[in-house]
This record gives sequence, structure tokens and C-alpha cells, in this order.
Amino acid sequence: MLAQISMEQASFGLQAALLLQVLWAMALGALVGWERERYDKPAGLRTHMLVAAAGALIAGISSELVLEAGFGDPTRGIHAIVTGIGFLGAGAILRPRKGPVGGLTTAATVFFTACLGVAVASGFGLAATVATVAAVLVLQYAGRLLPVHPPRLPDPEH
Repeated sequence: MLAQISMEQASFGLQAALLLQVLWAMALGALVGWERERYDKPAGLRTHMLVAAAGALIAGISSELVLEAGFGDPTRGIHAIVTGIGFLGAGAILRPRKGPVGGLTTAATVFFTACLGVAVASGFGLAATVATVAAVLVLQYAGRLLPVHPPRLPDPEH
């Protein structure tokens, strides 16, 4: 039955609405990506925009296919997004032989922007927008609230 559903059958209005959601998600991803780009992080503006757009596109199409087919689980698309972003985020986390783990915040922001896309496509655009503003504020100011840590002493075993 799913094979019978194609984009030609989806109405122009439905596709236009999904496109607007994708563009909205991209704009939110751009805000997070811009902040990461400013600090020369590995995943910047383009990555965050594309991850947010992909999340919105997959979530929107997945839920629409379930509605059209009359069966299935619309959360399966979201599960696929979470799994895929997990692999992408793991690639952003680096641990050199010696020294601290790096890239955790970048991985978290990539995951966050995928969730933004899902939220926008699921009808939670206002919540996604407020969450984006909050995330950018956290990225900008939360590090300043913590005391500066003294440098770590070298490990005597190495």
C-alpha cells in the first residue's frame, strides 16, 4: 500500500506546508550553526541548517505517509533520525590519546538541531523557536558562569 503513495499524489498545499516547515527548521538550525561557526567549531552553519532541514523533512514525510496509508507508526521516522544523528554526533566527538574528550558540545548541538527539525514538522514550531533562543543563550553564556578550571596535572603513568 505504501508503494502506491507518491509525491505526485501529495497535494501542492501539503508539499508547500512541508517546505515552509523545512525552511523554518533551517532558519532555526542556522541560528545554532552561526553560533558554532563564530567559534570555529567543526560543525557550523551549513551542517546545522542541513541537519535541521533533514529532521523536518523526514518527520513530515513520515507522518504524512502514515496518515495516507492508514497504518504504521509515525515515530519510526523520528527513531531513524535519532539513530542517524547518533552516528553523526559520534564522529564529532574526538578523544586524543592524551587529553580531554573534545566535540561533545558540537555533537549535542547537531542532535539538538535534528530535534528542532522534528519539532517544527510535528507542529511544535513555537516551542522549537523558544528552545533555539535558549540554546543559543546557553552556548553564549553558560560557559562564563563556571569557574575557570586549573590546568590538569600530567598523568604519572604516561
